[in-house]
Amino acid sequence: MRNKTNIAHVALFFAALIYGGNYVIARDAMGVHIPPYAFIVLRVGFGTLAFWLFATLFFKKSPDLNLKRDYKLLIECALAGVVFNQIFFFKGLSLTGPISASLIMTLSPVMVLIFSMIVLRFVPPLKRWIGIAIAGIAALMLILEKVDGINSVSDSSGNFYVFLNATSYAWYLVRVKSLMEKYHPVQVFKWLFLIGFFPVLLWGTPQLASIEWVNIPAYVYAEIAYVLVGTTFLAYLFNAYALQYLRSSVVGTYMYLQPLFASIIAIIIGMDQLSLSKIILGSCILLGVTLAAQKVKVPKNER
Repeated sequence: MRNKTNIAHVALFFAALIYGGNYVIARDAMGVHIPPYAFIVLRVGFGTLAFWLFATLFFKKSPDLNLKRDYKLLIECALAGVVFNQIFFFKGLSLTGPISASLIMTLSPVMVLIFSMIVLRFVPPLKRWIGIAIAGIAALMLILEKVDGINSVSDSSGNFYVFLNATSYAWYLVRVKSLMEKYHPVQVFKWLFLIGFFPVLLWGTPQLASIEWVNIPAYVYAEIAYVLVGTTFLAYLFNAYALQYLRSSVVGTYMYLQPLFASIIAIIIGMDQLSLSKIILGSCILLGVTLAAQKVKVPKNER
Protein backbone atom coordinates (compact mmCIF):
# COMPACT_ATOMS: atom_id res chain seq x y z
CA MET A 1 0.00 0.00 0.00
CA ARG A 2 2.89 2.34 0.76
CA ASN A 3 4.26 1.88 -2.78
CA LYS A 4 0.88 2.74 -4.28
CA THR A 5 0.70 5.82 -2.07
CA ASN A 6 4.15 6.93 -3.24
CA ILE A 7 3.18 6.34 -6.87
CA ALA A 8 0.06 8.43 -6.26
CA HIS A 9 2.23 11.35 -5.14
CA VAL A 10 4.40 10.95 -8.25
CA ALA A 11 1.27 10.94 -10.42
CA LEU A 12 0.09 14.16 -8.76
CA PHE A 13 3.48 15.75 -9.40
CA PHE A 14 3.31 15.03 -13.14
CA ALA A 15 -0.33 16.10 -13.29
CA ALA A 16 0.67 19.43 -11.76
CA LEU A 17 3.50 19.73 -14.29
CA ILE A 18 1.10 19.12 -17.18
CA TYR A 19 -1.40 21.62 -15.80
CA GLY A 20 1.37 24.17 -15.25
CA GLY A 21 2.31 23.95 -18.93
CA ASN A 22 -1.34 24.10 -19.89
CA TYR A 23 -1.75 27.68 -18.62
CA VAL A 24 0.93 28.95 -20.99
CA ILE A 25 0.18 26.70 -23.95
CA ALA A 26 -3.63 26.98 -23.91
CA ARG A 27 -3.41 30.76 -23.43
CA ASP A 28 -1.14 31.06 -26.46
CA ALA A 29 -3.41 28.89 -28.62
CA MET A 30 -6.42 31.03 -27.69
CA GLY A 31 -4.59 34.26 -28.49
CA VAL A 32 -5.86 34.51 -32.06
CA HIS A 33 -6.91 31.20 -33.53
CA ILE A 34 -9.14 29.25 -31.09
CA PRO A 35 -12.01 30.95 -29.19
CA PRO A 36 -12.34 29.76 -25.57
CA TYR A 37 -15.72 28.01 -25.83
CA ALA A 38 -14.68 26.27 -29.05
CA PHE A 39 -11.63 24.97 -27.18
CA ILE A 40 -13.97 23.50 -24.57
CA VAL A 41 -15.89 21.55 -27.22
CA LEU A 42 -12.64 20.17 -28.63
CA ARG A 43 -11.34 19.20 -25.21
CA VAL A 44 -14.50 17.55 -23.86
CA GLY A 45 -15.22 15.88 -27.20
CA PHE A 46 -11.72 14.42 -27.32
CA GLY A 47 -11.98 13.33 -23.69
CA THR A 48 -15.25 11.55 -24.38
CA LEU A 49 -13.83 9.60 -27.32
CA ALA A 50 -10.52 8.85 -25.58
CA PHE A 51 -11.99 7.53 -22.33
CA TRP A 52 -14.69 5.44 -24.04
CA LEU A 53 -12.10 3.91 -26.38
CA PHE A 54 -9.66 3.37 -23.51
CA ALA A 55 -12.36 1.71 -21.40
CA THR A 56 -13.46 -0.52 -24.29
CA LEU A 57 -9.95 -1.70 -25.14
CA PHE A 58 -8.36 -2.12 -21.73
CA PHE A 59 -11.11 -2.29 -19.10
CA LYS A 60 -13.67 -4.70 -20.53
CA LYS A 61 -13.72 -6.72 -17.31
CA SER A 62 -13.94 -3.69 -15.06
CA PRO A 63 -17.52 -3.22 -13.79
CA ASP A 64 -19.40 -0.33 -15.37
CA LEU A 65 -21.27 2.22 -13.30
CA ASN A 66 -24.68 1.55 -11.84
CA LEU A 67 -26.42 4.39 -13.66
CA LYS A 68 -29.75 3.84 -11.93
CA ARG A 69 -28.17 4.28 -8.52
CA ASP A 70 -25.46 6.85 -9.25
CA TYR A 71 -26.90 9.02 -12.02
CA LYS A 72 -27.54 12.03 -9.76
CA LEU A 73 -23.96 12.06 -8.48
CA LEU A 74 -22.66 11.48 -12.02
CA ILE A 75 -24.55 14.52 -13.32
CA GLU A 76 -23.37 16.63 -10.39
CA CYS A 77 -19.73 15.64 -10.94
CA ALA A 78 -20.00 16.11 -14.71
CA LEU A 79 -21.33 19.63 -14.25
CA ALA A 80 -18.74 20.59 -11.62
CA GLY A 81 -15.71 18.76 -13.03
CA VAL A 82 -16.32 19.03 -16.78
CA VAL A 83 -18.89 21.65 -17.79
CA PHE A 84 -18.53 24.57 -15.34
CA ASN A 85 -14.90 23.76 -14.70
CA GLN A 86 -14.04 24.06 -18.40
CA ILE A 87 -16.25 27.07 -19.10
CA PHE A 88 -14.85 29.09 -16.20
CA PHE A 89 -11.26 28.05 -16.89
CA PHE A 90 -11.08 28.83 -20.60
CA LYS A 91 -13.14 32.01 -20.27
CA GLY A 92 -10.93 33.20 -17.44
CA LEU A 93 -7.69 32.20 -19.17
CA SER A 94 -8.75 34.10 -22.29
CA LEU A 95 -9.01 37.29 -20.19
CA THR A 96 -6.01 36.99 -17.86
CA GLY A 97 -2.42 35.82 -17.96
CA PRO A 98 -1.43 32.16 -17.44
CA ILE A 99 0.75 32.86 -14.40
CA SER A 100 -2.00 34.86 -12.73
CA ALA A 101 -4.54 32.16 -13.52
CA SER A 102 -2.33 29.39 -12.14
CA LEU A 103 -1.79 31.33 -8.93
CA ILE A 104 -5.49 31.89 -8.38
CA MET A 105 -6.06 28.17 -8.83
CA THR A 106 -4.02 27.62 -5.66
CA LEU A 107 -7.11 28.70 -3.76
CA SER A 108 -8.81 25.46 -4.78
CA PRO A 109 -7.26 23.35 -1.97
CA VAL A 110 -8.69 25.81 0.54
CA MET A 111 -12.11 25.30 -1.02
CA VAL A 112 -11.55 21.52 -0.90
CA LEU A 113 -10.97 21.75 2.84
CA ILE A 114 -14.07 23.88 3.34
CA PHE A 115 -16.24 21.53 1.29
CA SER A 116 -14.69 18.50 3.00
CA MET A 117 -15.55 19.91 6.40
CA ILE A 118 -19.12 20.41 5.26
CA VAL A 119 -19.64 17.14 3.38
CA LEU A 120 -17.33 14.78 5.26
CA ARG A 121 -17.60 16.48 8.67
CA PHE A 122 -14.00 16.60 9.76
CA VAL A 123 -11.53 19.20 10.98
CA PRO A 124 -8.07 19.03 9.36
CA PRO A 125 -5.09 18.59 11.73
CA LEU A 126 -2.99 21.62 12.58
CA LYS A 127 0.05 20.53 10.53
CA ARG A 128 -1.95 20.55 7.29
CA TRP A 129 -3.49 23.94 8.13
CA ILE A 130 0.01 25.34 8.61
CA GLY A 131 1.19 23.91 5.28
CA ILE A 132 -1.82 25.26 3.41
CA ALA A 133 -1.45 28.64 5.11
CA ILE A 134 2.23 28.94 4.12
CA ALA A 135 1.57 27.97 0.50
CA GLY A 136 -1.62 30.05 0.28
CA ILE A 137 0.00 33.21 1.66
CA ALA A 138 2.97 32.79 -0.67
CA ALA A 139 0.62 32.35 -3.63
CA LEU A 140 -1.38 35.45 -2.69
CA MET A 141 1.82 37.47 -2.38
CA LEU A 142 2.77 36.36 -5.88
CA ILE A 143 -0.66 37.39 -7.16
CA LEU A 144 -0.30 40.85 -5.58
CA GLU A 145 3.28 41.29 -6.78
CA LYS A 146 3.61 43.81 -9.61
CA VAL A 147 5.65 42.27 -12.42
CA ASP A 148 6.29 42.96 -16.07
CA GLY A 149 5.48 40.64 -18.92
CA ILE A 150 2.59 38.29 -19.20
CA ASN A 151 0.94 39.27 -15.88
CA SER A 152 0.40 42.74 -17.32
CA VAL A 153 -2.56 41.39 -19.31
CA SER A 154 -4.34 40.25 -16.16
CA ASP A 155 -7.96 41.29 -15.94
CA SER A 156 -10.13 41.23 -12.82
CA SER A 157 -13.06 39.56 -14.56
CA GLY A 158 -10.74 36.86 -15.91
CA ASN A 159 -9.34 36.27 -12.43
CA PHE A 160 -12.87 35.96 -11.08
CA TYR A 161 -13.74 33.31 -13.68
CA VAL A 162 -10.60 31.38 -12.71
CA PHE A 163 -11.66 31.58 -9.06
CA LEU A 164 -15.04 30.11 -10.02
CA ASN A 165 -13.15 27.38 -11.86
CA ALA A 166 -11.11 26.65 -8.72
CA THR A 167 -14.27 26.46 -6.63
CA SER A 168 -16.03 24.19 -9.12
CA TYR A 169 -13.03 21.87 -9.35
CA ALA A 170 -12.76 21.70 -5.56
CA TRP A 171 -16.39 20.60 -5.26
CA TYR A 172 -15.77 17.99 -7.96
CA LEU A 173 -12.76 16.58 -6.08
CA VAL A 174 -14.80 16.14 -2.93
CA ARG A 175 -17.90 14.66 -4.58
CA VAL A 176 -16.20 12.35 -7.12
CA LYS A 177 -14.20 10.58 -4.40
CA SER A 178 -17.05 8.12 -3.62
CA LEU A 179 -17.36 7.16 -7.30
CA MET A 180 -13.62 6.56 -7.54
CA GLU A 181 -13.79 4.24 -4.55
CA LYS A 182 -16.52 2.08 -6.10
CA TYR A 183 -15.49 2.02 -9.77
CA HIS A 184 -12.38 2.21 -11.91
CA PRO A 185 -11.54 5.86 -12.75
CA VAL A 186 -11.69 5.22 -16.51
CA GLN A 187 -15.25 3.92 -16.18
CA VAL A 188 -16.15 7.05 -14.22
CA PHE A 189 -14.49 9.45 -16.64
CA LYS A 190 -16.13 8.00 -19.74
CA TRP A 191 -19.55 8.82 -18.28
CA LEU A 192 -18.54 12.21 -16.85
CA PHE A 193 -17.23 13.38 -20.21
CA LEU A 194 -20.18 11.97 -22.15
CA ILE A 195 -22.69 13.68 -19.86
CA GLY A 196 -20.70 16.92 -19.96
CA PHE A 197 -20.21 16.90 -23.73
CA PHE A 198 -23.79 17.82 -24.66
CA PRO A 199 -23.99 21.04 -22.58
CA VAL A 200 -20.59 22.28 -23.81
CA LEU A 201 -21.51 21.39 -27.39
CA LEU A 202 -24.56 23.63 -27.20
CA TRP A 203 -22.48 26.32 -25.50
CA GLY A 204 -19.51 26.30 -27.85
CA THR A 205 -20.86 25.35 -31.28
CA PRO A 206 -21.18 28.97 -32.56
CA GLN A 207 -17.52 29.67 -31.78
CA LEU A 208 -16.44 26.29 -33.14
CA ALA A 209 -18.12 27.06 -36.46
CA SER A 210 -16.21 30.36 -36.73
CA ILE A 211 -12.73 28.78 -36.69
CA GLU A 212 -10.74 29.03 -39.92
CA TRP A 213 -8.84 25.77 -39.66
CA VAL A 214 -6.78 26.24 -42.84
CA ASN A 215 -5.24 29.43 -41.45
CA ILE A 216 -4.06 27.87 -38.17
CA PRO A 217 -0.24 27.46 -37.98
CA ALA A 218 1.29 24.06 -37.32
CA TYR A 219 2.58 25.04 -33.87
CA VAL A 220 -0.98 25.89 -32.76
CA TYR A 221 -2.10 22.40 -33.76
CA ALA A 222 0.73 21.10 -31.55
CA GLU A 223 -0.54 23.26 -28.69
CA ILE A 224 -4.06 21.93 -29.19
CA ALA A 225 -2.70 18.37 -29.12
CA TYR A 226 -0.92 19.09 -25.82
CA VAL A 227 -4.13 20.34 -24.24
CA LEU A 228 -6.22 17.46 -25.55
CA VAL A 229 -3.84 14.55 -24.88
CA GLY A 230 -1.86 15.87 -21.93
CA THR A 231 -4.23 18.01 -19.93
CA THR A 232 -7.51 16.29 -20.77
CA PHE A 233 -6.48 12.64 -20.84
CA LEU A 234 -3.20 12.01 -19.01
CA ALA A 235 -3.62 14.55 -16.21
CA TYR A 236 -7.14 13.31 -15.48
CA LEU A 237 -5.83 9.74 -15.26
CA PHE A 238 -3.01 10.79 -12.92
CA ASN A 239 -5.40 12.63 -10.61
CA ALA A 240 -7.87 9.75 -10.72
CA TYR A 241 -5.19 7.26 -9.74
CA ALA A 242 -4.15 9.46 -6.83
CA LEU A 243 -7.75 9.81 -5.61
CA GLN A 244 -7.85 6.05 -5.07
CA TYR A 245 -5.08 6.19 -2.46
CA LEU A 246 -5.01 9.76 -1.13
CA ARG A 247 -7.56 12.11 0.41
CA SER A 248 -9.20 14.64 -1.92
CA SER A 249 -7.79 17.49 0.18
CA VAL A 250 -4.23 16.15 -0.39
CA VAL A 251 -4.88 15.84 -4.14
CA GLY A 252 -6.11 19.44 -4.21
CA THR A 253 -3.01 20.63 -2.35
CA TYR A 254 -0.78 19.71 -5.30
CA MET A 255 -2.34 22.61 -7.19
CA TYR A 256 0.18 24.76 -5.36
CA LEU A 257 2.84 23.38 -7.69
CA GLN A 258 1.04 24.60 -10.82
CA PRO A 259 2.03 28.29 -10.59
CA LEU A 260 5.61 27.26 -9.96
CA PHE A 261 5.68 25.14 -13.11
CA ALA A 262 3.75 27.75 -15.10
CA SER A 263 6.27 30.42 -14.08
CA ILE A 264 9.25 28.23 -14.96
CA ILE A 265 7.83 27.43 -18.40
CA ALA A 266 6.93 31.07 -19.04
CA ILE A 267 10.46 32.12 -18.09
CA ILE A 268 12.06 29.47 -20.30
CA ILE A 269 10.14 30.64 -23.37
CA GLY A 270 10.76 34.31 -22.55
CA MET A 271 7.30 35.29 -21.36
CA ASP A 272 8.42 36.34 -17.86
CA GLN A 273 11.53 37.14 -15.83
CA LEU A 274 13.01 35.37 -12.82
CA SER A 275 13.26 37.43 -9.63
CA LEU A 276 14.45 36.85 -6.08
CA SER A 277 10.93 37.23 -4.74
CA LYS A 278 9.65 34.50 -7.06
CA ILE A 279 12.42 32.16 -5.93
CA ILE A 280 11.60 32.77 -2.27
CA LEU A 281 7.83 32.57 -2.67
CA GLY A 282 8.10 29.53 -4.94
CA SER A 283 10.18 27.81 -2.26
CA CYS A 284 7.48 28.64 0.30
CA ILE A 285 4.88 27.03 -1.96
CA LEU A 286 6.95 23.85 -2.10
CA LEU A 287 7.37 23.89 1.69
CA GLY A 288 3.64 24.30 2.15
CA VAL A 289 2.87 21.40 -0.17
CA THR A 290 5.34 19.20 1.72
CA LEU A 291 3.74 19.97 5.09
CA ALA A 292 0.17 19.61 3.83
CA ALA A 293 0.87 16.30 2.06
CA GLN A 294 2.56 14.63 5.04
CA LYS A 295 0.77 11.58 6.42
CA VAL A 296 -0.98 12.36 9.70
CA LYS A 297 -3.56 10.69 11.89
CA VAL A 298 -7.00 11.83 10.81
CA PRO A 299 -10.57 10.79 11.61
CA LYS A 300 -11.81 7.68 9.82
CA ASN A 301 -14.49 9.60 7.97
CA GLU A 302 -11.97 11.83 6.14
CA ARG A 303 -11.75 11.02 2.46
